[in-house]
Amino acid sequence: MRDSRQACAGSCDFGGAIKRKNRLRLLGSMAAVPLLLFVALCTEEPALSPAIRRFGGSLFLASGLGLRLLALGSIDGCKKQVLVTWGPYRYLRHPLYCGSLLALLAFSVHVGSFAAALLGCALFLALYLPAVRAEELFLAARFPGEWDDHRARTWALVPRPNPGRAPGPPFRLRRPWREVLVLLFLASLIAGGAEWVGHLHTKHGLPGWFY
Repeated sequence: MRDSRQACAGSCDFGGAIKRKNRLRLLGSMAAVPLLLFVALCTEEPALSPAIRRFGGSLFLASGLGLRLLALGSIDGCKKQVLVTWGPYRYLRHPLYCGSLLALLAFSVHVGSFAAALLGCALFLALYLPAVRAEELFLAARFPGEWDDHRARTWALVPRPNPGRAPGPPFRLRRPWREVLVLLFLASLIAGGAEWVGHLHTKHGLPGWFY
């Protein structure tokens, strides 16, 4: 009885830490948006053609949002209930966060700003790594043996070939329309923001202060 109480208390502590880190991550991400827009406005690279930038940005955006969709279809209500090791989780431990990073890079590629890409990656690591650490401590306490095996086979944010894992349950979204609409909304915000930056550069001839 005492051991079960201690385990429950430990899970509650980890759960509170995850909520705090995720709240900080979301607030920091919202605060970083105007900073990234400002840097992108000041550092557009005119040598890259708009067609190349749009193609590269679209490729990153489709990859990031597609990865997030696959991860959501793999979780399917299993988050924190069982250790999900199938779907994109066969290859990396945090595909949702990896998809967010790819979407962030999509904006920087679309506007042609290397400085915005560097700043975005730095902010991403500063805001997301604490959340990753808190979630992994929770999973290690909840699924000790399974987690050790999963951690040994995969990397956190970079895919790693892992052909030995079983494919797992089929892809399924509990609320497909909601999930798809949210991803489409994110895609429109990222692509629209990049087009807006390009429009301001073309219309007003803004200087690239950092190149």
